Amino acid sequence: MVRPVLLFLCTLSPSISPAQETSHGGSSTAIYSPAPHGLWFTAGLGYASVDCRNGCTTGAPSGQIGAGWTLGRNVLLGGMVSGWTKGDDFLRLTIGSADLRVRVYPVSSIGFFFTGGLGAGMIRLSPGPATQGNAITRFGHAFLGGAGCDFHVSRRASVTLYADGSGVRTWGENQLSADVWKLGLGATLR
Repeated sequence: MVRPVLLFLCTLSPSISPAQETSHGGSSTAIYSPAPHGLWFTAGLGYASVDCRNGCTTGAPSGQIGAGWTLGRNVLLGGMVSGWTKGDDFLRLTIGSADLRVRVYPVSSIGFFFTGGLGAGMIRLSPGPATQGNAITRFGHAFLGGAGCDFHVSRRASVTLYADGSGVRTWGENQLSADVWKLGLGATLR
């Protein structure tokens, strides 16, 4: 359901392919022409629902930040850090990941993209203010898949709508796992 909505919104996006130009007082300038190579940065805030795979499902704000290298007009590769946390008087749950991600734009004239990544994940259970005890932190692997759309506001900047799902699975004894479903809005500079 989310992917068709994102695709529809992207067709309404004001992005213009590098070949399309606009005229201002007799001079012609390209409105949007992402560099085929170079650095890119992105950051976003959103809301995430977490499924802990033992019957608990809860939601709270989430965030992510990343940077990387543009491999071509249609492919971005980089590192991303994302996190989510929620607590009450008794317990705080924190889930985070640091991963290598790729963002692929199937059609360069619109801002719609697919994204995927693999990396390291962390799940931390810590006592709330009304309880005592030690925090439990487990590390493992994380994987991510999703889609999004860039709504271009200038030649190098865009507002980015994204929806993705990620999973964190810890290693060792007392393995923990969590699935995080995110919907967010951010900014991308290329």
